[in-house]
Amino acid sequence: YSQEVVGEVKTVHVGRIMRWLGYPTAWDLQQCVIAQVDVDGSGWLDFSELLAVVRKLRDHELQAMLQTFDEFNSEELGVLSPRHCHMALRSLAQVIPLVGSADVSQRPGAGNVRSFHSSTASAHKKEEREQERANEEQEEDDASKQVDEEEADLSNSEITEYIVPEMLGDPLRHSCPTAGVDRSGFLIVAGRLRKQARQLYQKKAGFSPRAIRSLQERFMAHDFDGSGDIAHTELRKLLNDVCPDLATSAEQRPQLLQILAEADADGDGRLDFPDYLRLMKHVEDLKEKERIERELEVARKSRFSRADVEEFRELFVGAVAGREQQTARSGISKMRFEELRSMIGGICPMRSRERLHLQTVFSKAAVASAAAAAADGTKETSEISSVQEIEFPEFLQLMRLLIDEDFAGLSAHTSGAANKMNNK
Repeated sequence: YSQEVVGEVKTVHVGRIMRWLGYPTAWDLQQCVIAQVDVDGSGWLDFSELLAVVRKLRDHELQAMLQTFDEFNSEELGVLSPRHCHMALRSLAQVIPLVGSADVSQRPGAGNVRSFHSSTASAHKKEEREQERANEEQEEDDASKQVDEEEADLSNSEITEYIVPEMLGDPLRHSCPTAGVDRSGFLIVAGRLRKQARQLYQKKAGFSPRAIRSLQERFMAHDFDGSGDIAHTELRKLLNDVCPDLATSAEQRPQLLQILAEADADGDGRLDFPDYLRLMKHVEDLKEKERIERELEVARKSRFSRADVEEFRELFVGAVAGREQQTARSGISKMRFEELRSMIGGICPMRSRERLHLQTVFSKAAVASAAAAAADGTKETSEISSVQEIEFPEFLQLMRLLIDEDFAGLSAHTSGAANKMNNK
């Protein structure tokens, strides 16, 4: 990614780099971190600044681990029982990707949820018997060696899956020492699972297992003849569906050919599933670029400076932080009306008439947000929620509207980006 300027990368590429490194990060959190590192707003990061981004993301994960331990250490004993350790890992897996591993390389249906659980269940029983015969110190050494070997020998056939809610269970219990864990031990267990998750993320072109399953269904839908690859008319149909702008534009045809060449590893003109994943990764990268351009355009039309935008983003991320599970899965933070009402209500009091007006303008913004998501392909028709939500660009537009009309005396009660911009 350091090609245009040697020794530096564009900030628009940071998301791709982080995904390649195995750090799937919610979009708005990622933008907050980039803004903190790119202090001069140049749009470029040198290597030390890129490392700073990684450090901040790792610190974010570490804080999530510590917070989770403290939440389940309700009796303040300083040690989690195996049951509470398992519950804590389940909760943590909603925020950051974790993984459970088992040797399924010689079992049929290695990627199947049911076979995954049956294989890990037997491994769990075996581990319990070994722990009964060994003392606690020896058990910890054995567990450490086993995890190190698993991490070193990971291959596609040994990949289980990320821990997602419908698969939580035996792998996590297997990771919890029977004697329980203290704070340091919990960090070690969670850290190992997180490290394995990063490795699996890299092997799957930066896609989560949830996304992989969805992509498998879409791949099979485009593989009309069931041959296991997509070619000829199937390929044309696929391109028209996933990147219609590129597929129908003569000017962008060179870019499309380059993307296909990079996706088609053996150059045979046919896309098998790994090729398809690489193609979809390029499509996701293009969508991310479009998302950045859309935010910049909205910020420009809203007359907000870069500093204002990032201050508003921190408010936005903080308001939706209570629903980190959704944010972590979708990758794009979305705000609901109650979160907006709570945020603004914490700044200035609102009467019933003003709350009703806020609901009206929010509903209009939510309609615009849903239309924008459908247009850029970030939301499938089946994923459209009955709950109205807005993304960050619509939040900026909404704040511009509220500031301009001095909603509920907002200008008199605020300080920071919104108030400074209103004064201007």
